Parts: sequence; C-alpha cells; structure tokens
Amino acid sequence: MYRVFQNYDKFPPPYDSPPQGLTPKDYELSGGKTYYDSTYVPKDRDGEGAMMEHYDQKCLPIFPQKNNYTCSFVSLGNKAYFLRYEDRPKNTPKCCQFSLKNHPPRQDFLKHLPYNKQESAHLNNSLLAYSLTVYPGILFGYAFDKSLTPDSFDRTAELYRHPQSFYFSGYPNDPPLAPIVSQNYTNFRMEQPKASESWDQVAEMCSPQPELCCLFADDCSVNSSNNSQASFSWGSLTYTNPQ
Repeated sequence: MYRVFQNYDKFPPPYDSPPQGLTPKDYELSGGKTYYDSTYVPKDRDGEGAMMEHYDQKCLPIFPQKNNYTCSFVSLGNKAYFLRYEDRPKNTPKCCQFSLKNHPPRQDFLKHLPYNKQESAHLNNSLLAYSLTVYPGILFGYAFDKSLTPDSFDRTAELYRHPQSFYFSGYPNDPPLAPIVSQNYTNFRMEQPKASESWDQVAEMCSPQPELCCLFADDCSVNSSNNSQASFSWGSLTYTNPQ
C-alpha cells in the first residue's frame, strides 16, 4: 500500500510498484493481505460473501487519526467489523462494529465503475482502469492488467486479467496525510482463504454485539458535538440505494 502525500497531482494513479515519477520522499510504503470468498454464508444468514482486508502496522488511512497500528476490516454478509491487534492505540477495543450494512463487493462490481481511458494509458497502456470521482472530489478506482495471464495457484483455470491496483482518496489532513492511496496487488491467486487466518478472527475477537467503531469524526452522536471534519472524506458521504 502506497500512502502518497506529495506530487500525486503531477503523477496520479494507477501506479506501478514503485510508483513511476514519484520518489520515496513522496509516499509511505506498507503491506497487507486481502481475502475474498463470494460463496460464504454467515451463520445468521444475513447476506452473503466474505472479505477481509488486513493492514500490517499501517491501518487504512481514511480516518482522521493516526494509522500507525495493525488492523483488519472483515465483512461477513451484510455486517462489517473492525479488528485491532496488540499494537493498537491505548483504550481502543480489539473489535468493534464498523457497519451493519457493508457487504463485500459482488463479483460484478465493475458495472458500477466507468471505464477511464486516460488512466488506462498509465504504465505503457498495460492496464484497464475503471474509476469515478464522487462529489466533492473523492476518487475510487480499480485497475486490471490488460493481458490475460494464468493463475499461480489453480493451473487449470482459464487465463484472466489479474487485478493490478485499487486506488482511492484517503483522509487528506495530517494525520494520516493520505490524499491518495494505492493498494497494489502482488501474487493474486485463486486459493480458498483459510478461515483460521480470516473469518474466524471475528468470533475470536468480538463479542456477540460489539460496540460501534466511531472511526469517522461524525459517525457517532457521542463524537459529533466534539469533532468536525476539516476535509471531505468517505465519512462525509451518505449512501443511496441505486434504482
């Protein structure tokens, strides 16, 4: 994951690894893993699909706070959880409820993102990029390799276009100072996730009814009177159900 805080206006995403045009003075590099299973059904039958995004030592920088700790976001059906580990900030829980309506991406999620010809020209025209900019200027995009290549795990699978990166606007103020974030995929493969490394952590770390996370400045009433968002971010958006 690249947290880009300088020169992103001159060299916008999608990025290679390392980002072309940028120097290590322009970004911070960290790592993690993503697990996904579209066939998963939670025990309470509320929705379907499972996804876990794990961030090692540098949490997802979309919240108005320091992100120098390990975290995971886990969506099981329609419910999403936020997990913190041993290096978590003081007086923060290991688990909290991120959302009751936040399901993993469907396999056809790209139908909601328009093809971006300009971004697809990055990296010597080797990409197919799909993105949108949500008012008032929040970027959300995915890039795929244009070439069809084999899967490194399932040798019998048909050739396909591997995901190259997920790039988006983080929280721009300091902390965490993340105007642009790019998660570049390495070794994407069709391997069934191990439950012990992913979904089972929710049952191990969470109570039956976890407290709300309140990660954004104004997403819980207890915080809204004492905090205000200085910049637009994902917490500024409201969800509307597309018809």
